[in-house]
Amino acid sequence: HVKQAMLEEPATHGDLWQTRLQSVQPLLRWALGLFWAASGLIPILVEQSRWESYALLERLGLTGRLANAALYGAAALDILLGFLLLMAIQVRLVGGIGIFATLLFSALILGFMPEFLWHPFGPLTKNIPLIAALIIMMVLEE
Repeated sequence: HVKQAMLEEPATHGDLWQTRLQSVQPLLRWALGLFWAASGLIPILVEQSRWESYALLERLGLTGRLANAALYGAAALDILLGFLLLMAIQVRLVGGIGIFATLLFSALILGFMPEFLWHPFGPLTKNIPLIAALIIMMVLEE
């Protein structure tokens, strides 16, 4: 029966694209979820990363309690976004928040530490494909 149905109505180019995209949709969501979760956990759990984060926050003018609030607040947001993506909860909303947060943090870094634009590891330029991946994830979400 399936063979006869396929002969009567063969798959279109769009059907093939939909099948391909559906197969990578969970991979993209999981990759972004793990990225956000790791981005939040590393500065909290890895001492060297935490102190480097404090040094960067100081360059933004944040010290003491403000630096703690910024570090742990940003970490909590990242962990939450990661968890929500991994659990496939409100994926489009989470993607939008992720884009907003990425643009906000990028603007702050660019404003206070413009040398990061030319950094050899590309901490700012990597945000371009991150935002593109978030948009693609949001579009693929049903």
